[in-house]
Amino acid sequence: MYGVTTDIIATSYSQIIGYLPSLFAGLVLVGVGFVAGALAQQVFRLLLRVISISRLPRLLGKSARDVSAVWMEIGSELILISFVILFLVPAFDAWRLPKLASLSNSVLLFLPNIFAAYFIFFAGYLGGRLIRITLEQHVGKGVAITAQGTVFTTAGLIALSQLGVAQDFIKLLFAGIVLFIALSAGIAFGLGGRDLAHDILVQLRKKIQRRHRLEA
Repeated sequence: MYGVTTDIIATSYSQIIGYLPSLFAGLVLVGVGFVAGALAQQVFRLLLRVISISRLPRLLGKSARDVSAVWMEIGSELILISFVILFLVPAFDAWRLPKLASLSNSVLLFLPNIFAAYFIFFAGYLGGRLIRITLEQHVGKGVAITAQGTVFTTAGLIALSQLGVAQDFIKLLFAGIVLFIALSAGIAFGLGGRDLAHDILVQLRKKIQRRHRLEA
């Protein structure tokens, strides 16, 4: 009995000692991932300052500046998470956790879609704000808000499509929005064209009447 207990303890001790290098290697990999992610965050923020992207929202109002700051912070956090997951894959392999390694690898492969959706929605937000400010100065607030909402909705649908969320429904809804915009533009152009044609006919009739008076 004593010998069996001793063998179990010795085997467990040997396994623990043998596992320690893998444990430390995985911890080192995770630490490197955090450090690399933090450095990438700083590079991302420096890049924003260099190309003056962070100053662009100042042209679009205080609320846009606040929201854009949040989105930029989300972008930097996504970069950190990406690096951590990148180093978690070999760390889980070192810890002999193949299921978690496979799961982390799947998340890593999906990250480009997340970044694409992030940039699409952020660009849509800035574009919508810019369109609203531009249109408010020329055609009125109602049309400007409608145009902004259309840009937001379109960007949101494209972003969700990148994430693979209900793609068939999104395509159908997007087609409906495009059709609505086309019909609205057609109706507006038709009404405007009718008014233009009426004005031309009125001017032509006045010229004819004036000529008749001169001849009389």
